[in-house]
Amino acid sequence: MLDWKSEQSQVEVQANTFASYLLMPRDDFDAQIRGQDISMDLMRHLSDRYEVSITAAILKWLDITDKRAMIVIGKDGFIDWARSSDPLLKSGVYYRARQEVVPLPDLSLAAQPEYYANTEADVIHPCGVWPGDEEVREMMIFGSRNEMTISLLLYPNDAPPKWWGNNDDEPQDWDTYDQFVTRG
Repeated sequence: MLDWKSEQSQVEVQANTFASYLLMPRDDFDAQIRGQDISMDLMRHLSDRYEVSITAAILKWLDITDKRAMIVIGKDGFIDWARSSDPLLKSGVYYRARQEVVPLPDLSLAAQPEYYANTEADVIHPCGVWPGDEEVREMMIFGSRNEMTISLLLYPNDAPPKWWGNNDDEPQDWDTYDQFVTRG
């Protein structure tokens, strides 16, 4: 956990990816989410169906979705870790919670202990609560066993990709060369 770039960590990431495809087959997973509104109820259904944690179900969904979304795990008022979907990451919205200490946004559901008693809440925040200059839907559940919050953030899908930097109708494919040129 402390050194994500180590060889051992990379092997663990590969093992987790393999396990996700073994436990949650892509065809069946797609069939379960097709035409469904994204909600914590849907994530709970996926969790129950595949006998995995809600976090695992959300991470699997983030791997395959074309939506701009993020999972944020909070503990003791701080972001423990977060992960953005590829479309959200490409628009430049993410946290580096493993590299720096990041408090939960003050106005987020995850930072409001009064919501913990209900264990689940859903709200649309105005611009500025979460990263990015846009409204964000936050769906949050509180896990009393681990005393942590799990927030699933949904961003509007119409934001222009930040990294691509072009105004064409279709975004260009992002590759290693583009990454080196853009980041220097």
